[in-house]
Amino acid sequence: MDKKFHARYSALSRTYRYIIFNDKYPSPILRDYSLHFQETLNLDKIKKSFLYLKGEHDFTSFQGAGCSSKNPVKKITKINLKKSSKLIYIDITSNSFLYHMVRNIIGTLLDIGINKYSPSSLKKVIQLKNRKYAGKMVSASGLYLLKVNYPKIHKIDYNTSTFF
Repeated sequence: MDKKFHARYSALSRTYRYIIFNDKYPSPILRDYSLHFQETLNLDKIKKSFLYLKGEHDFTSFQGAGCSSKNPVKKITKINLKKSSKLIYIDITSNSFLYHMVRNIIGTLLDIGINKYSPSSLKKVIQLKNRKYAGKMVSASGLYLLKVNYPKIHKIDYNTSTFF
């Protein structure tokens, strides 16, 4: 590997997946691998809120305490939701993430999904740049680093279809 390569700082983007088991009763098998969420979710409202997350924003409202990032401005390029039976997969791609950013975004999306807030309220949460206006941080048990993209010069390429 090139001596200038750094696994974290050479990355162009990262994709995280968050898995939610949406059912009245928890799964003993998935307990440690997903977030159990028993309330019915309005997935259309969650998807509508993606519009406000995409693009370059100051994500201070989703930053966890103890974050060492020098700049809270990040660019979310993709955000998708897939449902398969009782499992909900939310994939988020960004140039980089703040500490606990994905888990805090998911908590806010769940609040939108249970009609606590409207999708457009996400715009205001971002503008306020204050963690207290975002949803609760969800458990790490459903969070997975799915993919990291590097410049072609490093010749790191893999097929993500083998992961999920």
